[in-house]
Amino acid sequence: GRLSRRWLFLIPVATIFWANVHGSFVLASAVVLAVGLGQTLQRLAEGEGAEVEQLGVWAATFVATVLAGAATPLGFGVYGYVAQLTLESSVARSVTAWLPPDISELRGQLFAGTVVFTLAVLVLERRKLPIADALLFAGTLTLAAGAVRSMFWWAAVVPIVVAGPLSRRLPAPDSTETSPRESRGIAAGLVLRVGLAVVVQPGVGRQAIGELTATGQARQAGSGAWAMNHEN
Repeated sequence: GRLSRRWLFLIPVATIFWANVHGSFVLASAVVLAVGLGQTLQRLAEGEGAEVEQLGVWAATFVATVLAGAATPLGFGVYGYVAQLTLESSVARSVTAWLPPDISELRGQLFAGTVVFTLAVLVLERRKLPIADALLFAGTLTLAAGAVRSMFWWAAVVPIVVAGPLSRRLPAPDSTETSPRESRGIAAGLVLRVGLAVVVQPGVGRQAIGELTATGQARQAGSGAWAMNHEN
């Protein structure tokens, strides 16, 4: 609510590019729908009544985003392509990235632990949680629970949704300036985050990834050669 509504015009524009490079572009219209619907329901829940102008702006943005997604060589057929690939393709049933997270693996355990923690925070602050945030959290969590590749979208939404509720549960800072101790804590958190991202990569500790890449073997044999084949 801190930006002019005219910024919403950028969403359909960005969707035109997004639709021509990756099938996840369908999330653009889904996010617009979730936020617009959430804000409308929020006003109704608070007894303010739906604002016709606000509802119209979100509806127009949603329609424009859906139309922008069809600005591809396939036209509206691109939506059918995404549905077929996601729901009916053998890829969605056989490739690891399309399968649900495995909690027997470190990656799945980190995901499960984060879900429990963030849900606990949101439940404690449920009275102050915006409906739009709850819809975004639930929607992306559903995606993440269904496919490893979709965990990214949930991870992108979580910091935005949880930041407010979590900050209300933490002690208030003594000042608005970051102390040296806080700076060291932030730096340590960043190092930990990058370290965890490296550790959970497939093959780490089991394959000489650097050596395979340096010798070109990754491009000449196995799945690497298949991925790099000019006909792929």
